Amino acid sequence: MAEHQETVWSKDFTLLWIANFLMAVGFYFLLPTMPVYAMKVIGANESQLGFVIGVYTLSAVAIRPFGGYALDSVGRRKVFLWALAFFALFMGSYYFATNLFFLLMLRLLHGFSWGVTTVGGSTIAADILPPQRRGEGVGYFGLTMTLAMALGPVIGLQLMGETNQYSRLFFTATGLVVLALIIANFIRYPQLPLTKRPISWEAFIEKRVLPVSTVMFF
Repeated sequence: MAEHQETVWSKDFTLLWIANFLMAVGFYFLLPTMPVYAMKVIGANESQLGFVIGVYTLSAVAIRPFGGYALDSVGRRKVFLWALAFFALFMGSYYFATNLFFLLMLRLLHGFSWGVTTVGGSTIAADILPPQRRGEGVGYFGLTMTLAMALGPVIGLQLMGETNQYSRLFFTATGLVVLALIIANFIRYPQLPLTKRPISWEAFIEKRVLPVSTVMFF
């Protein structure tokens, strides 16, 4: 407990940072490469490509309130690890997506797992961090996404190469997420009391954060 109170870079926070970074790098592999895959392998046209990209974002946004509810009512460890496991499963399944419908369904499910995993990671980070240094620690944790956003697309394009090595791309991304899942199993998750709230608007919307959320939206 003293370790959590004194330092940001505790063992658990460091493991969570690494796991989240690896997961995010795997995700950002697909940012510049998925449109190429959808057009050259699936044969998607420009309008269909918009659905392929958009359905992922929409599903990730739509699931976030439910992911937060599950983290409070089911438990941090269980929800985070299961979401990460499904994220790895769906990542590896892109290799088998040979038609547009399969790809769209896969993108929908993958977006759900991404939304829950990212919400879970940031929530657990806030739980682990010492309260007096939480702002500093959240800033460090945010670097996992920033660094992954900078490195992932470049590495993803290199993995795909000029000869479009999609299997190498997808399996490398899956390997990173599986490694993240293994690391995440060694984290000591805070034992917090579960909140069994009935499903209602109040369970999903915290009125106190609406002003900040509105600013971030715009």
